[in-house]
Amino acid sequence: MLIFTSSVVAALLGSVACFVVPTNLPDGFYTVYEGSDIPIRQPDIELQATGARDVSNHPRNLFKRLVDPLTHCDNYAFNGDNYSTALRNMNSWCNDQGGALAGNTLKFFVSGTAVAYVCNYTDGRNTCFHEFEQANDIMDVVCGRGRPVSVHVAAYAKTLGRANTGVDICFAGTHAKTIE
Repeated sequence: MLIFTSSVVAALLGSVACFVVPTNLPDGFYTVYEGSDIPIRQPDIELQATGARDVSNHPRNLFKRLVDPLTHCDNYAFNGDNYSTALRNMNSWCNDQGGALAGNTLKFFVSGTAVAYVCNYTDGRNTCFHEFEQANDIMDVVCGRGRPVSVHVAAYAKTLGRANTGVDICFAGTHAKTIE
């Protein structure tokens, strides 16, 4: 199953493949379009007053909403305070502002050295409405809070994750494991 899934996922990499987030980017929201390695700064987003997480999520229900998520846990150092800001901004964009990704694009929010990101591997529009907070909860359950992680959802042709600047993102779960 994992070999087959990884092969299918690897086939999706032609459009949005590994991208290294530059370490010198100012805090903010960025888009990378197909065929480009240049992140384009987006207008700042207005945060909603609501909390960044749905604390009512029960861990056993997390995998029901994101179909067959594959996770990849990393072991490098990660700044949780910076990530909290990146998470809040990504959730606000996904949930409160529609979170629509154009085909074959990557959206990420940088806060200090932390990055929250969503990668769309389809040719068409793809949204992340309530998916990022679900993916973040899966990241916490599977890999532990405060660790850099990616969650690939082949059924939706996207990867959602948290990482540091200077690190590859959007590798589409090629090193991921199936969570049963």
